Amino acid sequence: MASDPTDFPDSSSSAPPEQALGAYLREKRSAKGVTLEQVSAATRINLKILQSLEADDYEELPAKPFIRGFVSSYCRFIGLDPRETLLKFDRYIDQRALERPKRDSGHSGYAFEKREGAESSKVFLAAVMGGTLLVGLGALIFIKPHLRGHKVTQVERLKQLHET
Repeated sequence: MASDPTDFPDSSSSAPPEQALGAYLREKRSAKGVTLEQVSAATRINLKILQSLEADDYEELPAKPFIRGFVSSYCRFIGLDPRETLLKFDRYIDQRALERPKRDSGHSGYAFEKREGAESSKVFLAAVMGGTLLVGLGALIFIKPHLRGHKVTQVERLKQLHET
């Protein structure tokens, strides 16, 4: 009995998929009569990310966990089982995710990733906020006694009026 190329292999299968993930998703989406714009609107995944995913252009995609999330959302929308699809293409995604440019090669990184030096900017922000708080408290301590000396109560005003 010939097997259908779209049948999902069992999880113990180590054979790579016969087709790229992007081509597989595009084929299934087209078979459902759904446009990429409809997938983008329904899943709230940026159209450029979906285009890169279908074109298997992993240089333009974020880190692997995000790719897996995008694939899951995409699959749910077009009626595929996300777990089975991810199992089928897990090794493929692993291999292709390695193609992403590294910062060492001059790439500035992705919006989703933690930036280098983020820890030092947090320390700087905490120091500025602490300094501002100390200056504010110092000003309050210095100004508050001066304000007390200038207050004249209503009773004292009436006494001053009767004395004159």
